[in-house]
Amino acid sequence: MSASHTVLYRKLRPKNFSDVLGQEHIVKTLINQLKSNRLAHAYLFCGTRGCGKTSAAKLLSRAVNCENPREGEPCNACPVCLEILRDASLNVSEINAADYTGVDSVRGIIEESAYPPSSGNFRVYIIDEAHMLSASAFNALLKTLEEPPGYVIFILATTDPQKIPATIHSRCQRFDFKRISGAVMFDAVRGYAAAEGIKIEDEALRFIISASDGAMRDCLSILEQCASFYFGEEISLEKTLELLGASDISVFFALAEAVLKADMGECMSLIDGQACLGRDISGFARQALSHFRNLLAAKVQQNGNISVSASGETIALLREQAARLPMSLIIRGIEAFSELLGNLRYAASERVMLEAACVALCRPEAAGPARAGGAPQAGEEQAEQIGELKAQLEELRKAVRALSEERGKPAEKAAGPPEKKKAADKRKLRPPGSAELKKIAEGWAGFTGSFSDGSKELPIKELLGKSRAAPDGGRLLIIVEDGVETLVRARASAYSAVILPLMAEKFGVSPETEIEYVGASEYKTRFDEPAKPRERTAEEIARNAEGLLGIKVELKD
Repeated sequence: MSASHTVLYRKLRPKNFSDVLGQEHIVKTLINQLKSNRLAHAYLFCGTRGCGKTSAAKLLSRAVNCENPREGEPCNACPVCLEILRDASLNVSEINAADYTGVDSVRGIIEESAYPPSSGNFRVYIIDEAHMLSASAFNALLKTLEEPPGYVIFILATTDPQKIPATIHSRCQRFDFKRISGAVMFDAVRGYAAAEGIKIEDEALRFIISASDGAMRDCLSILEQCASFYFGEEISLEKTLELLGASDISVFFALAEAVLKADMGECMSLIDGQACLGRDISGFARQALSHFRNLLAAKVQQNGNISVSASGETIALLREQAARLPMSLIIRGIEAFSELLGNLRYAASERVMLEAACVALCRPEAAGPARAGGAPQAGEEQAEQIGELKAQLEELRKAVRALSEERGKPAEKAAGPPEKKKAADKRKLRPPGSAELKKIAEGWAGFTGSFSDGSKELPIKELLGKSRAAPDGGRLLIIVEDGVETLVRARASAYSAVILPLMAEKFGVSPETEIEYVGASEYKTRFDEPAKPRERTAEEIARNAEGLLGIKVELKD
């Protein structure tokens, strides 16, 4: 048995910058630096796992030492390139900072860097997982990193750049590697699979790419695992799911439907079925989170492509289901499974935690106020209905009060301070006639000038100080500035309760004077307006209230 097999992700490591996938912004910068001979002495490569940091570092180490470079690319044929490709070059040192975290390792690098390269142009030090170096190791590296010998290049690679001290950041050129997009990976990996003689269905390949989360190394490792298990066979989606212990996407469409219908029994059945198949609970929760995230993308990205790595048929299903699910439910699903994934590591029973999360999704109130997001808010339609009911109730109260007064049983009215009401009653004031209304209209400016500033809740002088009055039959129109009429009308009863007693004192009219508040532009169009519509009787309003509220309203004599 030969021991020379090289795993797929190492075998397919890019040999040229043009082979690096999804990092065009970095490749272009490095090639231009190589072509113009404007190299930096220290680089910081940041990015998630498997996105090409180490591959780019090895490429750069060959390119700066190559004897026959072509447009910034290494030739990969000269003795120096071949040595580096075999990891046999003394001029390129790759150090794993996770193993060598102490200051002694850095001192060894500093001592070595004092000697020029035996072949080629540069000594290149590649420090993987650089954030694992200790504080003392970073401090020891500072001076050399700032002013290294002209033949030394440092390349620091890290998946956790926030742990790199600012003093190191400032001495390096930072390059941020991106996750590789699903479309780019699909085309590349399909070509790799064909070249390696691996037969795989497109749906299986898309699932592998989705599981790799933008990391090419992870994708190739999963592909090679599947190829080894199903050696000589075509790799289908079902085989991939079986090998990885993952669930088919149809399960998550069914789960979302059950949540939409608040069918807790169906949710429990789906979870039980997957548990019986031996599916990993953490993996199931992660796939559920991914599904709700895909629904969110389908919901908000109505036009054009959506940011989902899936077939056209799956994307169509996502769009159809997202259109039926409320946005609030999708967001709750994302929050629920995100929280679940954070809690599973401490759970005594992962399955119970998953079942509880799904039940809470179906019935938010079962999770308590903290998990359910508090009391559910009424939708716009409910708010409108509540507003209409309140208006009907207020109208009913007014009608009952008027009916009681007509039958000799005066109802309580907010007619201002008690002492002012008693004074008006003693003078036996009567409703104003047309001449008195005209007199009030003529003296309105002086009347409003006597208003006090009022309060923050009832700014009388601010809103009515610039108003004017006009008689209209047996009632008084108060004409306010456009823009405030809505606010004044909303508080009409409160304003009238204050103004009527003052009018009784100044003009000697009844505090029962009928007042209507209108805007200036509305008043202009109402001079010859048609007859006022018939007002509904108390009995009609009572019947409407019974129909709307389902309560019995009894009018007393």
